[in-house]
Amino acid sequence: MAARDLRSAKLGTIIGAFLKMMVPLIVILPGLIGLAVLPMKLLPEAEAVATGGHSFNEVLPLLMARYLGPGLLGLGVTALIAGFMSGMAGNVSAFATVWTYDIYRPFVRQKASDGHYLAMGR
Repeated sequence: MAARDLRSAKLGTIIGAFLKMMVPLIVILPGLIGLAVLPMKLLPEAEAVATGGHSFNEVLPLLMARYLGPGLLGLGVTALIAGFMSGMAGNVSAFATVWTYDIYRPFVRQKASDGHYLAMGR
Protein backbone atom coordinates (compact mmCIF):
# COMPACT_ATOMS: atom_id res chain seq x y z
CA MET A 1 0.00 0.00 0.00
CA ALA A 2 2.98 2.31 0.38
CA ALA A 3 4.59 1.50 -2.97
CA ARG A 4 4.99 4.17 -5.64
CA ASP A 5 3.39 2.04 -8.35
CA LEU A 6 2.35 -1.52 -9.15
CA ARG A 7 5.81 -2.49 -10.42
CA SER A 8 7.44 -1.40 -7.15
CA ALA A 9 4.90 -3.40 -5.17
CA LYS A 10 5.62 -6.53 -7.22
CA LEU A 11 9.38 -6.07 -6.87
CA GLY A 12 9.02 -5.72 -3.11
CA THR A 13 7.21 -9.05 -2.98
CA ILE A 14 9.86 -10.72 -5.12
CA ILE A 15 12.70 -9.36 -2.98
CA GLY A 16 10.91 -10.52 0.18
CA ALA A 17 10.40 -14.00 -1.31
CA PHE A 18 14.10 -14.19 -2.23
CA LEU A 19 15.14 -13.31 1.32
CA LYS A 20 12.65 -15.81 2.74
CA MET A 21 14.13 -18.56 0.55
CA MET A 22 17.58 -17.87 1.99
CA VAL A 23 16.54 -18.95 5.50
CA PRO A 24 16.77 -22.72 4.77
CA LEU A 25 20.15 -22.12 3.16
CA ILE A 26 21.39 -20.35 6.30
CA VAL A 27 20.10 -23.22 8.45
CA ILE A 28 21.34 -26.11 6.29
CA LEU A 29 24.69 -24.75 5.12
CA PRO A 30 26.54 -24.90 8.49
CA GLY A 31 25.54 -28.55 8.90
CA LEU A 32 26.82 -29.46 5.46
CA ILE A 33 30.06 -27.57 6.06
CA GLY A 34 30.43 -29.34 9.42
CA LEU A 35 30.01 -32.75 7.80
CA ALA A 36 32.68 -31.87 5.26
CA VAL A 37 35.37 -30.25 7.43
CA LEU A 38 35.03 -31.48 11.03
CA PRO A 39 37.34 -34.40 11.86
CA MET A 40 34.91 -36.10 14.24
CA LYS A 41 31.90 -38.15 13.15
CA LEU A 42 28.59 -36.48 13.88
CA LEU A 43 25.88 -38.71 15.33
CA PRO A 44 22.15 -38.44 15.96
CA GLU A 45 21.28 -36.94 19.34
CA ALA A 46 20.41 -40.22 21.10
CA GLU A 47 23.61 -41.93 19.94
CA ALA A 48 25.75 -38.93 20.85
CA VAL A 49 24.36 -38.86 24.40
CA ALA A 50 24.85 -42.62 24.80
CA THR A 51 28.39 -42.72 23.41
CA GLY A 52 29.67 -39.29 24.44
CA GLY A 53 30.14 -38.21 20.82
CA HIS A 54 29.06 -35.05 19.06
CA SER A 55 25.56 -34.62 17.65
CA PHE A 56 24.36 -32.69 14.63
CA ASN A 57 23.00 -30.04 17.00
CA GLU A 58 26.54 -29.11 18.03
CA VAL A 59 27.83 -28.29 14.54
CA LEU A 60 27.81 -24.50 14.84
CA PRO A 61 29.61 -24.35 18.23
CA LEU A 62 32.13 -26.95 17.02
CA LEU A 63 32.85 -24.96 13.86
CA MET A 64 33.17 -21.76 15.88
CA ALA A 65 35.56 -23.35 18.38
CA ARG A 66 37.70 -24.80 15.60
CA TYR A 67 37.91 -21.92 13.13
CA LEU A 68 37.41 -18.66 15.05
CA GLY A 69 40.10 -16.91 17.05
CA PRO A 70 39.59 -15.78 20.64
CA GLY A 71 38.10 -12.37 19.76
CA LEU A 72 35.75 -13.65 17.07
CA LEU A 73 34.82 -16.65 19.22
CA GLY A 74 33.64 -14.31 21.97
CA LEU A 75 31.67 -12.31 19.42
CA GLY A 76 30.13 -15.49 18.01
CA VAL A 77 29.12 -16.80 21.43
CA THR A 78 27.64 -13.39 22.23
CA ALA A 79 25.64 -13.53 19.00
CA LEU A 80 24.33 -17.02 19.84
CA ILE A 81 23.32 -15.90 23.33
CA ALA A 82 21.67 -12.77 21.92
CA GLY A 83 19.68 -14.89 19.47
CA PHE A 84 18.55 -17.19 22.28
CA MET A 85 17.57 -14.26 24.48
CA SER A 86 15.63 -12.69 21.61
CA GLY A 87 13.66 -15.89 21.14
CA MET A 88 12.91 -16.13 24.83
CA ALA A 89 11.79 -12.48 24.92
CA GLY A 90 9.37 -13.23 22.10
CA ASN A 91 8.00 -16.21 24.06
CA VAL A 92 7.51 -14.09 27.19
CA SER A 93 5.77 -11.38 25.18
CA ALA A 94 3.47 -13.92 23.54
CA PHE A 95 2.65 -15.47 26.91
CA ALA A 96 1.83 -12.07 28.40
CA THR A 97 -0.51 -11.35 25.49
CA VAL A 98 -2.27 -14.70 25.77
CA TRP A 99 -2.59 -14.31 29.54
CA THR A 100 -3.97 -10.79 29.34
CA TYR A 101 -6.38 -11.05 26.42
CA ASP A 102 -7.40 -14.70 26.45
CA ILE A 103 -7.51 -15.53 30.17
CA TYR A 104 -7.48 -12.44 32.41
CA ARG A 105 -9.78 -10.22 30.34
CA PRO A 106 -12.63 -12.71 29.72
CA PHE A 107 -12.58 -14.52 33.06
CA VAL A 108 -11.21 -12.19 35.74
CA ARG A 109 -11.95 -8.56 34.89
CA GLN A 110 -14.13 -7.97 31.85
CA LYS A 111 -14.52 -4.21 31.96
CA ALA A 112 -11.25 -2.44 32.64
CA SER A 113 -9.22 0.22 30.91
CA ASP A 114 -6.47 -0.55 28.42
CA GLY A 115 -3.96 0.84 30.91
CA HIS A 116 -5.04 -1.76 33.44
CA TYR A 117 -4.60 -4.58 30.93
CA LEU A 118 -1.21 -3.18 29.96
CA ALA A 119 -0.11 -3.18 33.60
CA MET A 120 -1.41 -6.74 34.03
CA GLY A 121 0.52 -7.94 30.99
CA ARG A 122 3.74 -6.44 32.32
